[in-house]
Amino acid sequence: MNSPLIVKMRFKTPTATNQKLNRNYATYIATRPGTVMNNTKSVLDEFSPDTAAGHVKYASERPGSHGLFGKSQDELISLTTIQNELSKHKGIVWQYIVSLRGDDAANLGFEKKGDWERFMRATTDQVFKEMGISSSNGKWVAAYHEELGHPHVHLMMWEKNPQKEEGKLDRKEMRNVRNIFLKHIAKEERQQLNILKTISRDNIGEVAKQLLDKSILSLVGKENEIPNEIKLDPKQLKTVYAEFNQLAEMIPTKGRLAYGYMPEEVKEELNNFSKWMLDQPQFKSEMTNYLEAVQKLAKFHLKEAQKIEDSTNNALKDLEKRLSNQVLKSVDLYRKSNRVEVKQKNVLEFEQALLSSNTPIKSLEKQVIEITKSLLLDKGLNKNEMVKVFEELKENAGMEITLNEFLAANKVDVTNVESKVSDLAAYSPFLKAKFDLEIPSTDLSRQPSISKIEWEMLKRFLDLKSDPPFEVNRKVELLVEKKELTHALSNMILSEHDMRNTVFKQLIIMKEANIDPIKQLSVLRNCLEKNKIPFESQSNWIDQQVSKVATQKFMAGQNVWTKLENESGLNMKYPFSNTYEFSPNRESAIKVLREIELKMDKINLESIPPTHIKLLQKLTEISKVTLENPDLKQLLERKGQNNQASINLNALNAKWELKNTERTTLNRAATVLISSGMNEQQAIAVLSKWNINTQSRIPEKNIEAVVKAVNSRNVEMERYGGNVSLSKQEYRYMLSDLKLSGLKDVYNYPKESVQISVITDLWKGAFKGLRDEINQSEYEAQRSLRRRLMKEKNNERKNSRER
Repeated sequence: MNSPLIVKMRFKTPTATNQKLNRNYATYIATRPGTVMNNTKSVLDEFSPDTAAGHVKYASERPGSHGLFGKSQDELISLTTIQNELSKHKGIVWQYIVSLRGDDAANLGFEKKGDWERFMRATTDQVFKEMGISSSNGKWVAAYHEELGHPHVHLMMWEKNPQKEEGKLDRKEMRNVRNIFLKHIAKEERQQLNILKTISRDNIGEVAKQLLDKSILSLVGKENEIPNEIKLDPKQLKTVYAEFNQLAEMIPTKGRLAYGYMPEEVKEELNNFSKWMLDQPQFKSEMTNYLEAVQKLAKFHLKEAQKIEDSTNNALKDLEKRLSNQVLKSVDLYRKSNRVEVKQKNVLEFEQALLSSNTPIKSLEKQVIEITKSLLLDKGLNKNEMVKVFEELKENAGMEITLNEFLAANKVDVTNVESKVSDLAAYSPFLKAKFDLEIPSTDLSRQPSISKIEWEMLKRFLDLKSDPPFEVNRKVELLVEKKELTHALSNMILSEHDMRNTVFKQLIIMKEANIDPIKQLSVLRNCLEKNKIPFESQSNWIDQQVSKVATQKFMAGQNVWTKLENESGLNMKYPFSNTYEFSPNRESAIKVLREIELKMDKINLESIPPTHIKLLQKLTEISKVTLENPDLKQLLERKGQNNQASINLNALNAKWELKNTERTTLNRAATVLISSGMNEQQAIAVLSKWNINTQSRIPEKNIEAVVKAVNSRNVEMERYGGNVSLSKQEYRYMLSDLKLSGLKDVYNYPKESVQISVITDLWKGAFKGLRDEINQSEYEAQRSLRRRLMKEKNNERKNSRER
């Protein structure tokens, strides 16, 4: 079936001749015979034709004198202004013609100028984006020509501030522009296809009336009861509850709350949850109806089976994205409802117990010192030799502890003594020479790297457009025998309407497990035959999918496995172990740094948070280039004088897998104090006094940094009417680390029923949204279908009279 839409494009480069041609073309499309002119209503309110000058202005600029329209419905287009602008424009001007055949325009509801105006306003921003032009820098005017059998729109587009030097669109770009128009122009046809799948021409009168009445009832709220069978079961509720808690932690508290503005890791989590939700048994029937309708729509303008399948998959992704937006808003409501109340009496008891404590917190440095002293004693070093090693460690690993504190450190039990001594030898030449040790192949100073979360944080703060300064490598390990996996896949239960989706997931799993393609076909044959589905009937399709999976990147993640379990009753744990390694990319880091340097004039350097400065320092280490911006260079040198020394000590902490009790416990204690209403200075005073009483020897600057971070987070939370708080588990851990016992929880936690209501509302809303979309589509399609039938009947009467 041929598409009803025809799109043509040409462009004019900014020469003197073309500037004149652009002006003339605008005049032509605005005034030629067949142009539907603008409404003249309220023109006299702005122009008075009583004078000669006013008459000329009125005649040339009144809306009724031309047919141009633009981005805003309320905008009064002046033909003279457009003519002058185009005659002086020093950039490229693109000229589109978007047209429909006469019958298609009538059937699709594009019979009036208003229909075309709404259509152009809905698509031009997307067309600008496809052309590489920001909508804020794009300008356009258009005119509708009501030509018999060929209704069409002339569209002229240009940049306010010319930047593009190339006017030609390649084949892919032109196809994408056409698809933008086609997606919107085919709206009415989509609605007709939704209804045509359920009714036949023979009984259209009665069935159409029933569906129409039912749809109207649904739209006005008379049929909004949700069936009991779609309610969450306890297992699903537990899953959603856990997912909401995770998302509540990930979603930023600043900025616009919309899917498009979320960090990539949040988008990925939202997408995975939406996919899981739509794949639940309660949504199966509605999803089947939805996908059938989308597939029929794809056949409207596509012929190849693969392209139809790709189009269907894209529509499914769009649905998942819309649901992700709904999930995002529900999680925000959940987060707002997840408030705790502070018990001031219990906070006072906590403060008193904290200030009465004499049990110190072991810092990471203290733990390193205890292990180091124990290792040296085990190796038989005398006091002078141990002092020599300590002095080298203090200088090379950046330790701030004193010699007396080192000598007074307790002996602790240590495992992997030889390995740990070798680690110390990386910083102690004396120790290396005494035992003729080899330094571990992995440099304990570690190659600096930036994590994905750190990158997203820096990217948002500085509005960066460059690629991330790292590469992600995924390593997959199969945890079961291949024979066990293929046996499980061979014995899966297939449902008829989901059979192909299930088989496709089986192929992804087998590719990830590195199973031979011949063995893959054998597994699929066995599975299909056990489900009484002839393998030969699907062999061509399976061959295509085997090739597709083999040549493209598909990951057998946990979500793919979960879907297989839901679809087929597969009773087997996820058989893979996935690990991700982030390795720094020097070329990308250089590009990021150069982009940052270009932005320095627009940034208040002193406003850059310490965490971001550390990330900038990492970037300079990764890139190994000299900074060109003197202000940025001076800032990083000034702020990072002590940074290098701490890197080596942190490397030992990470290598020996030590627990940072100090910072974690400080953070939790500060959270309790700040949530009780204390300001920064009051909380710092309490924790500083505790630090002195217990002789924990935590640097004052560390206490101040933690309290400021907690208070900053609290300010953000107050935007939602709440404050920072600890979970029950975090509170218990804090008391254990502080060696405080017998204290009651300082919080009243929210009722679970409030949180569950948010979750169930989302569940019902998603189901109702799917059903209402189908009902609305049926309602609109009925109108179009009945209009088409009436037109055919009128034509028959007309032909009958003529005969």
